Amino acid sequence: MIGILLAFKLNTIVQNRENNFEEKRILYNLLKHDLKNDIEQLNQLIDSVEATTQIMTALTGDKVEFITEMEAFIKDYNFQTSDGTYNEAVSTGTMRLIKSDSLRGLIFKYYKEIENNKFLIEQSAFVNNHDITRPETYAKVIATSESFARYNIKLPLPELNLGNLIKDQKFMGSMFSRMASLQSQKESWRELKQEAIILSEEIEQELKSH
Repeated sequence: MIGILLAFKLNTIVQNRENNFEEKRILYNLLKHDLKNDIEQLNQLIDSVEATTQIMTALTGDKVEFITEMEAFIKDYNFQTSDGTYNEAVSTGTMRLIKSDSLRGLIFKYYKEIENNKFLIEQSAFVNNHDITRPETYAKVIATSESFARYNIKLPLPELNLGNLIKDQKFMGSMFSRMASLQSQKESWRELKQEAIILSEEIEQELKSH
C-alpha cells in the first residue's frame, strides 16, 4: 500500500514537472516568436500605409512617380498573424496548462481580436479596393501611355493628365474611399499592436515568476 502511494506521488511530481515545462515552452514561444513577429509586422504595415496615404502630394508631381505610387496605393495590405503556438496549444488542449486564468483569457482575447479584424476591417478594405478604387485606377492611371512606357511599350493610349484627374469627381471619390479604408486598417493595427505589447509584458512577468 505504501509502495503504491509512493509511486502515485512520484508520478504526480513527474507529471507536474512536465506540465510546468510545457507551460513555459508555450509562453516562451508566444513571447519570443509569435508576438515578436506580430509586432514587427504590424509596425511595417503601419509605416507602409502611412507612406502610401501621402499619395495626394504626388498628384502635382511627376507622372511616372504618381503611377508608381498609385500601384502601391491599390495594393492589398493584410496582417498575417504568427499563430502557430496558439493553434497548437488549442488543438492539443495544452492551453489549460497556463495556470493564470487572467493570462489565458488575454491570450484568447488577442487572437479573437485578430479574427474579428480580418473578418470585418480587412475584408471590408479588400472589397472597397477591388470594387471601387482599382477599377478607377486601372482605367484612368494604369491604362495610359506613360504607364506602359515604363516598360518600353508604346501603345496608342491617352496620356495621363494629372490636372484633369484632380477634377475627376469619380476618381477622387475612389481615392477618398481607399484612404478611409486604409485609415481604418491602420487604426485597427495600432490597437492590435498595443494588445500584443500588453500580452507580451504579461507573459514576460509570468515567466519571471516561475
